[in-house]
Order: sequence, then C-alpha cells, then structure tokens
Amino acid sequence: MKAAKVADSKATNTRTAPPNPAPPPQHHRPAPGHRDKAIAGFVLSLVGLLVFWPLGILGYTFANTTEKRYRTGELPAYYRGLVTAGKVLGILCMVALGIFIVILAAAVGLGMANG
Repeated sequence: MKAAKVADSKATNTRTAPPNPAPPPQHHRPAPGHRDKAIAGFVLSLVGLLVFWPLGILGYTFANTTEKRYRTGELPAYYRGLVTAGKVLGILCMVALGIFIVILAAAVGLGMANG
C-alpha cells in the first residue's frame, strides 16, 4: 500500500514542458523616407535658426507634413519629439525673419525719408 502511494505521488508530480514564451514584440518602424523627413525638418530648422533664416521655413514644412502623417495614424510616433523640435525651431526662424524684414523696411524707409 505504501508503494502504491509513492507511485501515485510520482505520477502526479510529473513535470510538463513550460508553455512557449511569448514572441518578442515586433516594433513597427516608420518608412525610411518619413524618418528622413522628420530628421531633415529638425536639421533644416536648426541650420535656419543659426545660419540662414529662410531654411527654417523649409524645415517647418517638412516637420509639419511629417506630423500630419503621425496624427492620421499612417506613421508611428517614434520621432515625434524631433518633429516637434523642428516645428518650434522653424517657427522661431519665421519670427526672426519677420523681425528682420520689419527692421529692414524701417531702415529703408528712414533712409528714403532722409535722403
């Protein structure tokens, strides 16, 4: 009788193989062209702010079109921070360009008035 209990306990303690682990998550990466537009928007806005203000307008345009694609769900939001930074820098470039044009117009107006 004791032998039967030992055999029963061994039979119930048999180990089964662990369940298959879940596959690693598959990350969806954006298409290279759109990632490049996000990076280009940031770089153009940064260069525009530091060197040549009209480049900021182009950088803002790239960043804005890429953000629209993120909002509609066509692209995942991997580079959303970069796109936002590109838009902000592009806006700063446009503000600086506007201030420059106003100052230039005032200087030309004063020069013509004195001249």
